[in-house]
Amino acid sequence: MEDKFIARYEKDGIKKSVIFSRAEFTKKSASKWLAKNDIKNFLFFFEPNPPTPFKENGMMFKGDIGFDITTENLLPFIEQGKEIYLDTFGGDLWEGLKIYDAIKALNINPHIEALGTVASSGIQILIATENRHMSQNSRLLIHNPWTVAMGDDSELRRTANELESEKINLAKLYANVTGKSVDEMLAIMKDERFMFLEEAKELNFVKAKTNNEEIVINNNEDEEMENKEVIEKIGLIENMFNKVMKVLSPPKNIMIQDVNGVEIDFPDVESEEQIAIGDMATVDGSAANGEFILASGETYVFENGALMEIREAVEETEDLTSELTAEIEALKLEKPLKKQKIQQVS
Repeated sequence: MEDKFIARYEKDGIKKSVIFSRAEFTKKSASKWLAKNDIKNFLFFFEPNPPTPFKENGMMFKGDIGFDITTENLLPFIEQGKEIYLDTFGGDLWEGLKIYDAIKALNINPHIEALGTVASSGIQILIATENRHMSQNSRLLIHNPWTVAMGDDSELRRTANELESEKINLAKLYANVTGKSVDEMLAIMKDERFMFLEEAKELNFVKAKTNNEEIVINNNEDEEMENKEVIEKIGLIENMFNKVMKVLSPPKNIMIQDVNGVEIDFPDVESEEQIAIGDMATVDGSAANGEFILASGETYVFENGALMEIREAVEETEDLTSELTAEIEALKLEKPLKKQKIQQVS
C-alpha cells in the first residue's frame, strides 16, 4: 500500500481509522485535517500489517480493510486453499464489498474465521463463505456506514444520501444472510454493539465455533520429535524474516533540541519535517510533558508523551517597530550635538 497511509484512533470504545492518499496528503496536512474534524489521540501507520502463518494451513490477517487487508493480498491465499483468520475493526466499505464479490466469484467456500474482533466491513469478508466460524471469545459488530465529510450544505446533503443508500444495501445483504427483515437488520446496525458467539450463530453470521478443546499430549516420541522440529523451523524462519525486515526498514528516530538545550526524542519519525500532532516523544527517557520552545519559534505541547499541539512562531512586529522608532529618534537628537562639538573643536 505504497500509495496510502492510515490514522488509527478510538471513539466510544470502538477503534476507527482514516485512510489517506499519499498523493493528496503529507503527515502534517493529514494531522491538520484530523484536528479540524475533531479527531484526537490518533496514531499514523505507513506500512500495512503483513499476513502471517497461523496453525497448520492458515493465514492470519490483522488490521484495516483497504490498507492491511485487501483483495490483492487475501485472494491468493484463498485460491491456495488456506484457512483465513480475521482480526479487524473494519475499514473501507467498498474494499470489503469488493472482497465479498471476489470470494463469491471463486465459488469455493473457503474456511474464514473470526479470531478476536471482526467488525464493520470485515463482516462482508466473513459472510462471503458458507464455511464461516468464530472462536469462543471473539466478537462481531455491524453498524451503519459512516464517513468524515467537509463542505457546504449541498456537499453534506449529497454525502448523507450516499450513506443512506449504502446503509440500505448493507441491511439487505445482512437480511439475506440472517433470514431477518431489512428493518430488523437496520435496528441492529443502528444499535452498534458487539455480538458474541451465541447471538452470532443465531443470526447465522457464523455457522459454528472453533474447536477449543485442550490439546491432548501424545506420548509417541517420534511424533513429539517431529512436532519439535517443525516448531524450530518456524522459529528459524521467523527469526530470518525479522532480520530481513530490519535491514529493509530504515531506522526511524529524530532528536531535536529546544532553546534551553533539552533533547526531545521522536522514536518513530524519520525527519524533523515529518513531525506532526499525535507523534510520541520522550525527554531523558521519560514521556514528554509540557511545553518546549524551539529555535524556530514554534512551541511543542506534549501530554503523556503525545504531541498535542504545535503553536506557530509569534512575530513580535509591534515591539520591534517601537524599538526601531525609538532608536531612530535617539539618533536624530544625537546628530546636532555631534555637529556642535565638531564646530567647537574647529
